[in-house]
Amino acid sequence: MLSLRLVLGAGPLTHVRRSLVAIASAGAGFLLLCSLGYALGHPDDRSDALARLLWCFAPLATTVQLASAVGRVDTILHPAPGLAGAGCGPYRHALLTAASTALICFAGSVLALVAFLSLRGSIVGSPLDDPIIDAFAVGHRLPVGAVLTLLSVAPLAAAAASAFSLRTPRTTDARRAWTPRSARPALATNGTSHTTRTATSPFASMAAPLGQSDRVVPAHHGADTGAPSTAPPASPELVQATNQRAPHVVHTAPPPSPTEASGLPWGIALISVGLALEAYVSRDATDTRDLLPTPGHLSGGAIAVLATWALATAGLVLVGPGLIRLCGRLLALGRPGAMRLLAGRGLQEESNRLGRPLGALCAVASSTYVAVRLYDAVPDLTHDRPFGPLTGLGAALVMGCATATALMAVLESKNARIASTDALIRIGAPRSVLRNAATLRVTAVVTVLGALSWLVAELAAMPLAT
Repeated sequence: MLSLRLVLGAGPLTHVRRSLVAIASAGAGFLLLCSLGYALGHPDDRSDALARLLWCFAPLATTVQLASAVGRVDTILHPAPGLAGAGCGPYRHALLTAASTALICFAGSVLALVAFLSLRGSIVGSPLDDPIIDAFAVGHRLPVGAVLTLLSVAPLAAAAASAFSLRTPRTTDARRAWTPRSARPALATNGTSHTTRTATSPFASMAAPLGQSDRVVPAHHGADTGAPSTAPPASPELVQATNQRAPHVVHTAPPPSPTEASGLPWGIALISVGLALEAYVSRDATDTRDLLPTPGHLSGGAIAVLATWALATAGLVLVGPGLIRLCGRLLALGRPGAMRLLAGRGLQEESNRLGRPLGALCAVASSTYVAVRLYDAVPDLTHDRPFGPLTGLGAALVMGCATATALMAVLESKNARIASTDALIRIGAPRSVLRNAATLRVTAVVTVLGALSWLVAELAAMPLAT
């Protein structure tokens, strides 16, 4: 009941985002029901039925990703502090968001069931007169258990993804994870000290006091021995006196997370392995059409090519955060000005938030480019297996969900920079500098990710197109 009240009591923009999730869930559920209908209507054609079911995985995965992004954005934009006062902690709040996401996706699944029953003639009385009538299992009894199982996949997967994305990280102090033991808060015995300032956003350290975002590092006269300091922690009076002396401040960039550090090499490795295996599989092919995993066609070569494409897609998703952080480091390289420093530090800070959604969008763009390239290069590709409305629905669902998820990530990133932007405006930073920094960030990310997507798509289409 509380989840229902939270869903109905949201604002108009929140309803628009949740409507997108419901529509995506309806599309994924409709495709799953169509695969079930085709299997019921063609019991002897198991390979084509399995191929149709496997092709539903891409729309389902993008739908789950969109639902998770919408749930995270709604939680950030509408934190609902009253729930914390009522005893709803982080874990319960994550479960509540998961329940709300499941409710929205369940509404989409009901809509998919109504549309499927209407098209097969179970509600209006006359089935749809169309070539895709085989996907509706007209004249066959629908198994209730199979229908409920397929329609519950999207709500359950979206709820699990939402709860996982809102989990509380088990970290106690980010500053201690960033610095060695010898640099932890301590004061030299001779009373001298210097201060290193770190913050979770590029310019949040300007307004943060010493006790919150700074480290008092002992000033050793010589090389650091690496031994842990035994000096007592600084008292509040001494910290205030140190702040009044205007200590030396060193701004450091936020370090990469373990995901970013390991994602870039693993992503490059997966892309390389996928492209190499695709070239190996297609080296002795006599007919390229037998290797293409088109909907309704599933052979040994097609399964191998599909697996290589899946590896390349996973590599693009993993490589996103590391590439965006690399763009930020290159922008802030050397002695940058205010605009390049803002753009570079902003990309480094938001790389983990923007990386995977933009990586998934790059994978979708590369897949679209490969499909168009092969459609023009391979003769009579769709002669025996024409692409019908269901293929168009699946492609539109994948592209729409990937684009919407990327937009949600951009919105989340913009909301996370509100405090830093306000602080810069308060200290007199021109708005033109902020706009130019944002333009520079977008240009750098689009250039690097666009070039990578084009390169991967060309290498993926080359063995099959020739």
